[in-house]
Amino acid sequence: MTRGRALPLLAAVWLAATGGVIAGDQMDAYQAILDSEIRIETRLAATLRDRFPELPERGTRSTLERLLTDAGRASGDRRAALLLAADFLAARLAPTDTATPDELARQAPGKNLERSLALGGRTLTWVWSPLGSSWTYDHGLLWVVWREHPDGAWGEEAFLLLLRRGWNTTVFCKDSPDDFREVIREGERFLAARPTTRLRRDVALTLAWAYETWWSASRARPGQGYVDEPATYAAGAAQARDRAIARYDEALRLGLPGALAADARQRLARLRQSADTEQRIFYCVYD
Repeated sequence: MTRGRALPLLAAVWLAATGGVIAGDQMDAYQAILDSEIRIETRLAATLRDRFPELPERGTRSTLERLLTDAGRASGDRRAALLLAADFLAARLAPTDTATPDELARQAPGKNLERSLALGGRTLTWVWSPLGSSWTYDHGLLWVVWREHPDGAWGEEAFLLLLRRGWNTTVFCKDSPDDFREVIREGERFLAARPTTRLRRDVALTLAWAYETWWSASRARPGQGYVDEPATYAAGAAQARDRAIARYDEALRLGLPGALAADARQRLARLRQSADTEQRIFYCVYD
């Protein structure tokens, strides 16, 4: 996953996955996934319309404070919905100015430059991305929804959002570029514990992307798609290819919509030929 550019998350994901070009079925697939996130935010707005008719597009800092204040008094699904709506809104309300010279001068070596806001009993944080020249919300509330409401519908939605972000909501990569490993670990654990989850199709598809990333990284030429040492991914790559095929097949059986189905079938055909699909969706690059 390419990080640090001034691009929406999923645009960055698909640009990374396609080597910088989105066309045809892949553009349709990207749009289908983006639409699914919009639908989550729209459902949240409908759920909370009694108190927050301004959501999602007309939310303000005052709205954000009210969401967090209400969440402090709520419980169960209502609390999870309030916190998840606040997470979406905090991303929308990221500062639009650049980091000031004073902020840059005070930045400690090796530390992120952050802006924090105490609101409604919570502290929200935006991180400065030098390459994108922009502030990006760290999605701290998204983690809260998943960790504190894992058995609710909104908790499961938070899980899927985290999984599709590579289990990493920072602007920067972690110590390793291999986001696919955490996606595989968390996704497989989730499905093993919740075999009948209504999100099974979407989690299976995300796992297919993760396994495919592993396989593709092992097949790259040195330096291709930012993979400097493909040989380090050889161990387990054949099994990852098999698992990618199995998860794509499962997602298709469970009824992927047209654009995603078309993209999955194209990838399946190349995987069955043991070809490199140039998938990098869960390979983190800060560039």
